[in-house]
Amino acid sequence: YAREVPVDGHHVMVIVRVDLTPYETSEQRSLTLSLILGGLTILLAGGVAHLVVHRALRVVHEMAALADDWGHHEPGRRFNLGVPRDEFGELGQTLDRLLERVDNALADERRLTDEIAHELRTPLTVLRGEAQLAQLAGGPVAPEAVLSEVERLDTAITTLLRAARARTDEGTRCDLRSAARQA
Repeated sequence: YAREVPVDGHHVMVIVRVDLTPYETSEQRSLTLSLILGGLTILLAGGVAHLVVHRALRVVHEMAALADDWGHHEPGRRFNLGVPRDEFGELGQTLDRLLERVDNALADERRLTDEIAHELRTPLTVLRGEAQLAQLAGGPVAPEAVLSEVERLDTAITTLLRAARARTDEGTRCDLRSAARQA
């Protein structure tokens, strides 16, 4: 900084120099600290967002686990959250409808299997009775072969009935095609 200063009738030029190093150092420190604090703020905001999202999605995970467990052990149980007020309520309502459809499909399958078994048992009973009568009478029919086949059919039908009446536990399955082929 330079300025003309009158001193005893003379004009003297006073030049003042200020060392800018502290200011430049302060500027560098401020920039470095701003970058560090900005990075820490971003990391902190990301961590908080992760915790909030994880906590919110934990509800979804718990609902899915409950629905899965109910499907195996308590097929008639539902969330019954009432009118949905948020996305979780809508999810609960959707899962309730899905569980209801699965429950209805399983009930339809059981009814169908029961009907098939009933329709097959009636003629089998007649066949068995006729074969036993033929066996008692000593007729020309080979009743042992007929009775053997009737027993195989009866075994297949019993398997179908057990599968239809059993709860839908894991491992309880019946392949209708192979049972029909065997019959």
